[in-house]
Amino acid sequence: MMTIYLTVFFGIIAAQLAPGPNLLAVASVALAQGRHPAICVAAGVATGVLIWVSACAFGIATLFNHFPLAGVFLQVVGGAYFLWLAWRALGGVRSGKASSIRASRQLGSLSDAYRRGLFYDGIRELEASL
Repeated sequence: MMTIYLTVFFGIIAAQLAPGPNLLAVASVALAQGRHPAICVAAGVATGVLIWVSACAFGIATLFNHFPLAGVFLQVVGGAYFLWLAWRALGGVRSGKASSIRASRQLGSLSDAYRRGLFYDGIRELEASL
Protein backbone atom coordinates (compact mmCIF):
# COMPACT_ATOMS: atom_id res chain seq x y z
CA MET A 1 0.00 0.00 0.00
CA MET A 2 2.76 2.47 0.88
CA THR A 3 4.55 1.80 -2.42
CA ILE A 4 1.41 2.64 -4.37
CA TYR A 5 0.87 5.74 -2.24
CA LEU A 6 4.41 7.01 -2.80
CA THR A 7 4.25 6.29 -6.54
CA VAL A 8 1.01 8.26 -6.92
CA PHE A 9 2.24 11.03 -4.61
CA PHE A 10 5.46 11.62 -6.54
CA GLY A 11 3.65 11.28 -9.87
CA ILE A 12 1.26 14.05 -8.91
CA ILE A 13 4.12 16.19 -7.60
CA ALA A 14 5.95 15.77 -10.93
CA ALA A 15 2.81 16.77 -12.83
CA GLN A 16 2.44 19.88 -10.68
CA LEU A 17 6.01 20.99 -11.35
CA ALA A 18 5.29 21.33 -15.06
CA PRO A 19 4.18 24.80 -16.21
CA GLY A 20 0.44 25.04 -16.53
CA PRO A 21 -2.58 27.10 -15.50
CA ASN A 22 -1.07 28.02 -12.14
CA LEU A 23 1.70 29.80 -14.02
CA LEU A 24 -0.97 32.09 -15.48
CA ALA A 25 -2.08 33.14 -12.00
CA VAL A 26 1.43 33.92 -10.80
CA ALA A 27 2.53 35.61 -14.03
CA SER A 28 -0.56 37.81 -14.29
CA VAL A 29 -0.16 39.04 -10.70
CA ALA A 30 3.57 39.59 -11.24
CA LEU A 31 2.84 41.68 -14.35
CA ALA A 32 0.25 43.81 -12.58
CA GLN A 33 1.68 44.19 -9.08
CA GLY A 34 5.25 42.98 -8.85
CA ARG A 35 7.26 40.34 -7.11
CA HIS A 36 5.91 40.28 -3.54
CA PRO A 37 2.23 39.69 -4.42
CA ALA A 38 3.32 37.10 -7.02
CA ILE A 39 5.33 35.24 -4.38
CA CYS A 40 2.25 35.19 -2.14
CA VAL A 41 0.15 33.81 -5.00
CA ALA A 42 2.80 31.14 -5.61
CA ALA A 43 2.79 30.25 -1.89
CA GLY A 44 -1.00 29.94 -1.99
CA VAL A 45 -0.83 27.72 -5.07
CA ALA A 46 1.83 25.54 -3.38
CA THR A 47 -0.32 25.18 -0.24
CA GLY A 48 -3.35 24.21 -2.30
CA VAL A 49 -1.35 21.73 -4.35
CA LEU A 50 0.02 20.12 -1.19
CA ILE A 51 -3.49 19.69 0.21
CA TRP A 52 -4.86 18.23 -3.03
CA VAL A 53 -1.84 16.00 -3.65
CA SER A 54 -2.11 14.47 -0.19
CA ALA A 55 -5.86 13.90 -0.47
CA CYS A 56 -5.61 12.51 -4.01
CA ALA A 57 -2.65 10.26 -3.26
CA PHE A 58 -4.44 8.59 -0.37
CA GLY A 59 -7.63 8.12 -2.37
CA ILE A 60 -5.99 6.98 -5.59
CA ALA A 61 -3.64 4.61 -3.75
CA THR A 62 -6.64 2.97 -2.09
CA LEU A 63 -8.49 2.80 -5.40
CA PHE A 64 -5.51 1.18 -7.15
CA ASN A 65 -5.06 -1.26 -4.29
CA HIS A 66 -8.67 -2.49 -4.52
CA PHE A 67 -9.22 -2.12 -8.29
CA PRO A 68 -5.99 -2.48 -10.32
CA LEU A 69 -7.79 -1.88 -13.63
CA ALA A 70 -8.77 1.58 -12.40
CA GLY A 71 -5.31 2.77 -13.44
CA VAL A 72 -5.97 1.84 -17.06
CA PHE A 73 -9.34 3.60 -16.91
CA LEU A 74 -7.77 6.77 -15.48
CA GLN A 75 -5.08 6.75 -18.17
CA VAL A 76 -7.66 6.49 -20.96
CA VAL A 77 -9.92 9.19 -19.50
CA GLY A 78 -6.97 11.49 -18.73
CA GLY A 79 -5.53 10.99 -22.21
CA ALA A 80 -8.90 11.74 -23.80
CA TYR A 81 -9.19 14.94 -21.74
CA PHE A 82 -5.73 16.11 -22.83
CA LEU A 83 -6.58 15.36 -26.46
CA TRP A 84 -9.77 17.41 -26.08
CA LEU A 85 -7.77 20.35 -24.62
CA ALA A 86 -5.26 20.06 -27.48
CA TRP A 87 -8.09 20.06 -30.03
CA ARG A 88 -9.58 23.22 -28.48
CA ALA A 89 -6.16 24.89 -28.37
CA LEU A 90 -5.60 24.04 -32.04
CA GLY A 91 -9.02 25.48 -32.88
CA GLY A 92 -8.12 28.68 -31.01
CA VAL A 93 -4.88 29.03 -32.94
CA ARG A 94 -6.63 28.48 -36.26
CA SER A 95 -9.29 31.08 -35.49
CA GLY A 96 -6.67 33.60 -34.32
CA LYS A 97 -7.85 33.60 -30.70
CA ALA A 98 -4.53 32.50 -29.23
CA SER A 99 -4.40 33.12 -25.50
CA SER A 100 -1.90 35.36 -23.79
CA ILE A 101 -1.03 36.30 -20.25
CA ARG A 102 -2.62 39.56 -19.17
CA ALA A 103 -2.15 41.60 -16.03
CA SER A 104 -4.71 40.63 -13.40
CA ARG A 105 -6.92 42.90 -11.33
CA GLN A 106 -5.31 44.63 -8.38
CA LEU A 107 -5.27 42.65 -5.14
CA GLY A 108 -5.73 44.59 -1.92
CA SER A 109 -3.08 42.98 0.26
CA LEU A 110 -0.56 40.16 0.37
CA SER A 111 -3.12 37.97 2.16
CA ASP A 112 -5.52 38.57 -0.77
CA ALA A 113 -2.74 37.42 -3.09
CA TYR A 114 -2.19 34.28 -0.99
CA ARG A 115 -5.94 33.51 -1.03
CA ARG A 116 -6.03 33.99 -4.80
CA GLY A 117 -3.29 31.38 -5.18
CA LEU A 118 -4.86 28.99 -2.64
CA PHE A 119 -8.31 29.04 -4.24
CA TYR A 120 -7.20 29.51 -7.84
CA ASP A 121 -9.17 27.55 -10.44
CA GLY A 122 -6.61 27.34 -13.21
CA ILE A 123 -8.44 24.79 -15.35
CA ARG A 124 -11.52 27.00 -15.63
CA GLU A 125 -9.37 30.00 -16.59
CA LEU A 126 -7.36 27.92 -19.08
CA GLU A 127 -10.52 26.57 -20.73
CA ALA A 128 -11.98 30.09 -20.91
CA SER A 129 -8.87 31.33 -22.70
CA LEU A 130 -9.04 28.62 -25.39
